[in-house]
Amino acid sequence: TSSADPGMLYLENSVEIPDMLQSSSYMEPVFTIDGSAPLTSETAVQAPAFQGGFEGLAIPLSLSTFSSGNSVQFRGAIRSMDERYLYNSAEDVASISIETLRLRPPAAINDSSNLMINLQTSQGDMPVGSFIAFTTDGSDPGVGNQSQPQNGAIYSGVIPLDSFLPEIEIEEEEFYEDDDSNEPFLRYIRAGEGDLEITEVGMSRGGGDIIQTASVDGVIEATNDEINLEYIKVVEDGQIVTLDEFNMSGVQVKNMEIEFWMLGVGAYENGNWTYPWQSNFTDAVTNVLATHDIMDYMDYGFLFPEELTDHDFDLEFEYPLYNGDYVIVMERFGNTFFDLVPLGDNGEPIPGSKRLGFDAPYRWYTGYAPGAHGGQPIAFTVAKIDRFGINTLDTPIHGFRVDNDGAADVKFFTMSAEPFETRDPDPEPEPVEVTIKARAYPPADLAKWFEPSEMIKYEFLIEQY
Repeated sequence: TSSADPGMLYLENSVEIPDMLQSSSYMEPVFTIDGSAPLTSETAVQAPAFQGGFEGLAIPLSLSTFSSGNSVQFRGAIRSMDERYLYNSAEDVASISIETLRLRPPAAINDSSNLMINLQTSQGDMPVGSFIAFTTDGSDPGVGNQSQPQNGAIYSGVIPLDSFLPEIEIEEEEFYEDDDSNEPFLRYIRAGEGDLEITEVGMSRGGGDIIQTASVDGVIEATNDEINLEYIKVVEDGQIVTLDEFNMSGVQVKNMEIEFWMLGVGAYENGNWTYPWQSNFTDAVTNVLATHDIMDYMDYGFLFPEELTDHDFDLEFEYPLYNGDYVIVMERFGNTFFDLVPLGDNGEPIPGSKRLGFDAPYRWYTGYAPGAHGGQPIAFTVAKIDRFGINTLDTPIHGFRVDNDGAADVKFFTMSAEPFETRDPDPEPEPVEVTIKARAYPPADLAKWFEPSEMIKYEFLIEQY
């Protein structure tokens, strides 16, 4: 008699048959997997020659065996080659089926400098041609047609960890030629050119809040009321940064070059002017530049050419400025230009620095105009201190030299997202959070028999230096 377990045909009563007769001269094990009778079928598979005992016939199964379905019918028997000693066995019938196998999930390894994602092949059940797909945006690589990935990239080798760090943008520098005056080169700052996008401006007036989420066309109101700037939100590296800390205390005006006879200049405070020939003019300039009030500013009317000076005055701050800080410039009507030159602790321009030339168009118009100039609303532009091109850890900025050849009506706010008294000028960069999601996939031609693995999620931090 014959018997079959899935994958093997063997002689069930071998102990009753002498070893001498357990030979291909006396018996022939045969089987089919196409449903035909093994003793008579032309497609029957025969056992190789043997003698001295029959230990079984392995059924050679492969994926191609199941090309027409998930199961086949096995029919096996042992044919007698000499009926003087043996009879044909009874036929044994068995159904052999195959189940779809889910691949083992890949394993991710981070060795502090590289990321490796490996197939798990040690169990010997990973089909040749399998591969890994992964994403870094938090999405699942997914499973599409023929069990192939829908998203992400195909893993092709070791991934350097620094490839996950933000790219450092190297800007092309465009400056005007040096005029041999030892002045810094000029870098223009305009809306869309070297400035930062503004998304919101917060002000206060008479105990109430004014919140603007878009620049205003035209004039909302002309007023001499106090309207204080409270914060500005800007976009930096794709993130919203709220600037609500001011470096206004201890502001000092020095090196005043506006002469008493210059009739077109005044310190404007809520409808009141103080002029250069008045003894308190420098104090008045200090006052208007030390408040949050956008209705306090330096007002420049018509000036004769001989009234223009190499610079107007120096403005020094209590706390030095670093590249992580910001300068907000304010100009009435946002229609003309002026320059700021960074000063060191000695009150002189910092060697190698850039001279920032603020000019129209300005980025944000508030819609609020001073009472004396009712058709000219106050405008803002914001720039990062690093636009001056200085390593401020070595040479902090202690002030600005104001050169207002454009007769701009100006005011300046130096601001930060952290209190100036306690901020860290050289903060450690935040670690970069990386999330890898990956699956193992079979080759498309084996997708009928193998399912993609479960998704793995691998999270880690990369330190920035």
